[in-house]
Amino acid sequence: MRTMLCLFAGALALLAQGTPFSGPQAGEQLPPFKVLMVNTVDAGTEVDFIGRHAGAPTMVVFLHQLDRNVAALMQPVETYAQDRAAAGLATLWVYLCPDKVEGERRMQAVIKSLRLQSAVGVSADGVEGPGAYGLNKNVAVTALVANKGAVTANFAIIQPGMVDAPRILAEAAKHVGGRVMTVAELEAGRERARSMGSMRSTEPDPPEMVALLRQLIQKSNDNARVDQTVQALREWAGTDAVRRGQLAAKLGVIIPLKYGTEYAQSRMPVLKAELEK
Repeated sequence: MRTMLCLFAGALALLAQGTPFSGPQAGEQLPPFKVLMVNTVDAGTEVDFIGRHAGAPTMVVFLHQLDRNVAALMQPVETYAQDRAAAGLATLWVYLCPDKVEGERRMQAVIKSLRLQSAVGVSADGVEGPGAYGLNKNVAVTALVANKGAVTANFAIIQPGMVDAPRILAEAAKHVGGRVMTVAELEAGRERARSMGSMRSTEPDPPEMVALLRQLIQKSNDNARVDQTVQALREWAGTDAVRRGQLAAKLGVIIPLKYGTEYAQSRMPVLKAELEK
């Protein structure tokens, strides 16, 4: 009740200023909520991402719609998110839609198209999103940056685009560092990409690798089972440069998420370093 009153008071203040209001404002708590995960090892299950990463620097982007303008914003934000994952940044994309099955299908296509490696989920609460968040369906994107469980910046964007990325990322950089590209640099990069054409692969991850990684992050594992699975992954990759690259890249995504037992978390960086030699 107190959270809702704070959100209502914040809404009145922002409306008076003519500013779109959507979601918890700076200084307010980032409440936990469930999402149906579309990627990562949790794909197909409902997860409390916020609770899992409680206190960590966090960037949560609610997608109220999907179109080219939204995609233009997502690309530079995702690039930064991947770069700063090792520095502790937990990033979650949440698609708000009335049907979870349809939302999952659409986001699977978006993941392939934009090569998303950060966590992607579909709201378990439908198109309105988590009740405690007070999201505004009239904006296209609501981006939240948080640290130590509290929101530090809120961006409610009606007409999103690449130009919005630097100001969002500048707020995230206050917690995890990293270089934030300027709008001019982003535009130049986009032009280079256009001239070179799209060379990105959309092939799914190898099922054998995925199965072994799922086993590696089980909380029920003892140390011996972790060592056995790490060895199986090592043998699967072998001396194949492609497989070694695929496994190293996937470990780079999993490690910052702190999945599995503490022992498993300690072994994954060691395996990643071996693969990258």
